[in-house]
Amino acid sequence: DSIALPAPRTVTITAAEQGAHTIETLRLRNIAYQNVIELQARNKVVNMLESIDRLVMRAHDAGTNVAGIQGGVYTVSPTEGSIISTDVFTGSLLGRSTAKLRSLNVHGMRGETYGAVMSPLVSYDIQQEGPSSNSWLYTHANAGDAEGIYNAEIGKYRGAFVVESNKVRVTATGTGSIKVFTTYVRGAEFLAEHVVVEPRLAMGDIGTDAFGRFVDMGWYGDLGWATYQDPALLRLKTTSSLQA
Repeated sequence: DSIALPAPRTVTITAAEQGAHTIETLRLRNIAYQNVIELQARNKVVNMLESIDRLVMRAHDAGTNVAGIQGGVYTVSPTEGSIISTDVFTGSLLGRSTAKLRSLNVHGMRGETYGAVMSPLVSYDIQQEGPSSNSWLYTHANAGDAEGIYNAEIGKYRGAFVVESNKVRVTATGTGSIKVFTTYVRGAEFLAEHVVVEPRLAMGDIGTDAFGRFVDMGWYGDLGWATYQDPALLRLKTTSSLQA
């Protein structure tokens, strides 16, 4: 017999105008020893990518599933103010997180593999774990993946591919104002995106000078994000041994 499809899931996404611009002068172009237009364009492209990444990570912070290490113990909904300097991220915490996602039938981001986004200061602690049979070092070295070790690449570990990012949430809210880092372990369909205008570079005369000396260059987009499948994201709270 046929099975009726469930009602479609709907979410509200508020799109917002995003962008940044700079004004370049004719005099600067004439006397500079570099290609000012090229530098200006590169600056705006970098700003666009950095800004969009931070906006997307802000949407990740709206998730409700939180866990972490508090006082050396795995804790659901940890209190950031009770996280101490030794509550660093571990391979066991990552494995526990992917196991939880899999138990909830969350689809992977690359096949069956989930994605983990963490600060480089947090991933450092995973790579420094002693070479036991469960450590990152042992796993990669004995799998013939020594090149990744030499290049400081994280690669796949405990059911997730690990991406380093300096745009994760960091707050000085731990015990004694130590830094608390958020690591995001997510599967497919966590986030929904609504695009009114795709982010793009924009360039033109701003028209405020009779001699045409001023050129405006920037980027512009009109878009937004919202949580779609909340169970598909785990936010993990820890500190780092390099947090200072």
